[in-house]
Amino acid sequence: MPQYGWHRYTQLIQDRVQPTFMDLLWYDGKGLDYEPGGLPRNRYFRGAECVSMRSAWDDPNALVVAFNAGANYNLLAHRHLDQGSFMIEAEGERWAMDMGSDRQTYNQHLHDYPKWYFYRLRAEGHNTLVFNPDSGRDQEPDAEARIINYESADNLTTATADLSAAYARHARSVHRTLSLVDNEYVTITDVIEAEQSAEVWWFMHTEAAIDLERSDTATRLSRNGKAFRAEILEPEGAVFSFTDATPLPTSPNPDKQEGNEGCRKLVIHLSDVIRMSLTVRLGPDT
Repeated sequence: MPQYGWHRYTQLIQDRVQPTFMDLLWYDGKGLDYEPGGLPRNRYFRGAECVSMRSAWDDPNALVVAFNAGANYNLLAHRHLDQGSFMIEAEGERWAMDMGSDRQTYNQHLHDYPKWYFYRLRAEGHNTLVFNPDSGRDQEPDAEARIINYESADNLTTATADLSAAYARHARSVHRTLSLVDNEYVTITDVIEAEQSAEVWWFMHTEAAIDLERSDTATRLSRNGKAFRAEILEPEGAVFSFTDATPLPTSPNPDKQEGNEGCRKLVIHLSDVIRMSLTVRLGPDT
């Protein structure tokens, strides 16, 4: 399957991975001349309940989106509380990132902290929602989330995840929809019906510099000479802020956990939410 060889070879020449002896053993020259333009640009992975979308395979500046649902108990309970999280790349840069693992969570024989005490494993450490934050878990560890709608076309690909089980303590219904529109920008829409008046946080982690505009409803991110724009489309009155990638004041904060230096997060904070639709538009600032 030359597309696999092409993918690995592309990663190697772009210094995205380190070569090993296996690259010599499995080398197949057919991948060097493979043209990936015929590969599907969008895919829903059933069972894993993940979706990937991209504007192109052979453009290093392509707009690429990954969206995660699935089961919080997966991977023998090593899974993070990260339903609804997403990553975005454009113009050769990663704008919405995942923080990665925390090695201390593998050392529970040395401490008594449950895994959701650690920032990188909590929902607040991912690009998703948090309801009514406190010192407990911020998504349900046994929750499953399904992609309940997926449609892929040339100019619009959209996927909706039902996150209601993850936030069952706080909301009757939580649906998150990611859409790749015209292969130029992404919209993220959260439709929420809370059990009662709720405090809601929206997070996006990034290593880019964040420059809030006067209105606070739009912001410009910059990195390595490239620019990216985020804009709140609804509801009226919602504004952006930003902070370092650190726990909320009400969250656990163990002394021993991975540092997040150089990372910050774009934030929307809303109070008294009962029924709401929150939409953010994200894309290259050209």
